[in-house]
Amino acid sequence: MTAPGSVDFVIVAYHNERETIIDLSSALLRTCREAGRPAAVYVVVNDDTRFPEETTPPGVRVLSGHGNVGFARGMKLGLAAGDGQHVVLVNPDCLPDDDALRDFYGHLIPGCGILVPRLLTGDGEFDYAPYENWTFSPGRKIAEYLCRERLDGPTTRLLPRFAKAPGAFLGMERTVAEQLDGPFDSTFFLYAEDRDMTDRARQAQIPLWFLPGISVTHLGGQSGTNVSSLVSACKTDGTARVAYRRLGRAGAALALADMFLVSAIKRTARRGGTTSPQVRAAERWALRRWIRSGFRETPPLDQGSLRAVKERTTA
Repeated sequence: MTAPGSVDFVIVAYHNERETIIDLSSALLRTCREAGRPAAVYVVVNDDTRFPEETTPPGVRVLSGHGNVGFARGMKLGLAAGDGQHVVLVNPDCLPDDDALRDFYGHLIPGCGILVPRLLTGDGEFDYAPYENWTFSPGRKIAEYLCRERLDGPTTRLLPRFAKAPGAFLGMERTVAEQLDGPFDSTFFLYAEDRDMTDRARQAQIPLWFLPGISVTHLGGQSGTNVSSLVSACKTDGTARVAYRRLGRAGAALALADMFLVSAIKRTARRGGTTSPQVRAAERWALRRWIRSGFRETPPLDQGSLRAVKERTTA
């Protein structure tokens, strides 16, 4: 039976330090219980990292053994394991302080919509990049400017149309997460799932509230460590999916052409650039899948397809 005011935290881990996950989970549980709210943490392990039971704090449940199912599906597994009235989705590279967490819990009430805190870089600056909402490169530059210059401010307000809700740290009622299917569509393996979720939330008239008074440090970039080619394939695929859902086959084709044109210009400007051959091969692999589909939405990426990327890019 769902306890009133209860909160389930879901963390999807992939090659993260076990101690980091344990420390984050302990902080989430402690501050939530200090606020008088029942809490549980569900850690979804998408690699072979082991969490011995004796090192796992009470209130933390580890879900493992399913392999790498991707970020969106991992969140869905964690959501399905709990029954809290509210859910908070937390990236393992977030470092929220206690006061920010307590303030955030105060906004978790019935009808709260989706709650989006203010993300900070490791240097304490406003991290505007995760909010950028775009389809093509020109729109990305516009979104970058608007998020940098106009998003940050002192007043809680609805998230502007030029911004998306970053998947790094989000809170909502369980019913909202379930209405949005997890809340991320598991067709997205990694990357762009939060742009898609933002679109679907707005279509469903679910309010997205930006809370600039609540700051969460987000170190960012951890998912790309040592797996850059796989991340690049996922980015190419995710960008095409968003464009397809927004603008159909023509949108997917234009987004992919735009992406590869920009990459070519950057390499030329840098006289070869810093992009590795493995990354370029992964991007081409994802592009060919969309070409073969006639720029209709391709089947979801999975462990098998990403294993093929790794084999091709390391041969």
